[in-house]
Amino acid sequence: MAMVATANEEESQNLSNSNSTVLVDCSETQPNDSEDVQKSTLQNYRGKSMDELNQLLQCNSISKNQKKKIMKQIKWNERIEDRRLHRKQQKKDRKEKARLLNKVGTKQRLNKVTTTENFDKLVHVAIDCKYDHLMSDQDLTKLGKQVAWCYKVNRRCEHPVQYHLCGLSQNLRSHLDPTHGNWDVHYHDSLESTTTDQSNLVYLTAESDYVLEKLDPGLVYIIGGLVDHNHQKGYCHQLAEKQQIKTARLPLSENVDMKTRRVLTVNHVFEILVAFRSTQDWKSAILKVLPTKKLTNDATIGKNERRRRKLAAMRENDAKENKSCEVENTTQDDLTQEPDIEDCLKQSDSNEPSSQTNVSSDSTVDVSAADSNTDCNNSSAER
Repeated sequence: MAMVATANEEESQNLSNSNSTVLVDCSETQPNDSEDVQKSTLQNYRGKSMDELNQLLQCNSISKNQKKKIMKQIKWNERIEDRRLHRKQQKKDRKEKARLLNKVGTKQRLNKVTTTENFDKLVHVAIDCKYDHLMSDQDLTKLGKQVAWCYKVNRRCEHPVQYHLCGLSQNLRSHLDPTHGNWDVHYHDSLESTTTDQSNLVYLTAESDYVLEKLDPGLVYIIGGLVDHNHQKGYCHQLAEKQQIKTARLPLSENVDMKTRRVLTVNHVFEILVAFRSTQDWKSAILKVLPTKKLTNDATIGKNERRRRKLAAMRENDAKENKSCEVENTTQDDLTQEPDIEDCLKQSDSNEPSSQTNVSSDSTVDVSAADSNTDCNNSSAER
């Protein structure tokens, strides 16, 4: 302990000496060296004491903007004790409020349900965590948060499932909560160790041709613990087929219309399964879990209804296009079509009888006129 104390004292002395040298340099600098001073000394004010900040304010090479920042940090340091007392009082108030609420009974805490009871009667959900070699450190952190969220949901739901973690490596364990060893979870080295019969395993993948209709007790539904941002497309499905494990997919397209791809996160798949256990309705479970940004405006309409509406709209458009094409064709035919010789001959044949009748009538009129003229001439001659 004495050696540790002496080491800390030496470090503090070195820090104070370094700060003092920096401050001395700031006070003794020439106007030509002002840029170098600002780069070396005016980087961060949060780690400096009040004396150091006051000395920096007296430096002539500091700009007005830097002085404002120093004054702001001085005011912040002056209120450190007040903030600490305020947080302490808030913590006491929260504890007192929680104690009163629990005593009166107006607000009850959620009862945690252990998943180790009735192992054979409940549904089993396992997360396959053997893909850490395909993920970056940031993706492993995201997977650890999703695994912890699934555990929280399962502990608070009305109908919990048997929660299994398979192939959990030491690298992924470092990204989990430090208390994960005390979780009410079944840990396994591989998927095969979750059940004695491999036919009870069902791997949930988006590429599967089989639609999951219900959750049967005794089966282990596996979720691929892979956060790859769609870089490894169909990897879990291919691996399941190689291991001869049955695959299935959630009935997403049969119940809702999604804007994005049907590949969901680990916690979304787990929450949908748990929600279906309580509602026994896929549509309500999916709409309860998925965020609205993944769904279209008519997401609540079923797949068959959307198909009917789409076909009806296509038929209406086809009918309108056909009508417009017919109208255009008729107008173009009337404008561009030349008269036929046969049609002209038919029209001339049909017009010939009328012309003959006209001629005959004209001739009769002329004859009668001629007869009348001859009669008149004869009468005049007799006279």
